[in-house]
Amino acid sequence: METLLAGECAPTQEIDIESARQGNQEALGRLLSSIEALMLTVATQTLTKDVRVRVSAEDVVQNACFDIAKNIGTFRGKTMREFVGWANLLTSHRAVESVRRNNRQKRSVKTTVFMDTTPSLQSKNATAPRIAEFRDELNRVMIAMQKLPPSQCEALRLVAIEGLSQREAAERMDRGVDSVHSLVWRARRRLKEIMQEAS
Repeated sequence: METLLAGECAPTQEIDIESARQGNQEALGRLLSSIEALMLTVATQTLTKDVRVRVSAEDVVQNACFDIAKNIGTFRGKTMREFVGWANLLTSHRAVESVRRNNRQKRSVKTTVFMDTTPSLQSKNATAPRIAEFRDELNRVMIAMQKLPPSQCEALRLVAIEGLSQREAAERMDRGVDSVHSLVWRARRRLKEIMQEAS
């Protein structure tokens, strides 16, 4: 961890950063594993005490992992220091988002985004070891999502990953709420089938 904080980057980490950017899920998993403790610290320090009652730091990190997996292709840094800074920024953003949602008394950001597909992630009492389990599950989900029809994939991404309500997703997609509801329902059903076929 001292190496990461100092900004030094081993050659293997530089290779993993580039490989992850090219879509290598194993490389991304190694990178996330190496900084998950730091991400947990950032999330814990950002969440207010009242929000931590409803949203755990582990939940925030898991959602930040979604963001990293979704946007790794756009990451332009080359060093571990840059990757850590980027990951911490996304983690902080997720934590602040949780605080704001709590203040507006809206639905908290939790790990039930794929509740019909990955029931093992529904626990509110996630621990650090479960983050590794979640990361593996996330990799499988992201790969499976690529096999969905584009409209279903987009609807599920907006609702499940970005945390939008179906009404907000409908506005983003310029569709009716009923249409988005149907797309999400069909996407979750098909995603479950794809993952069962792959297991």
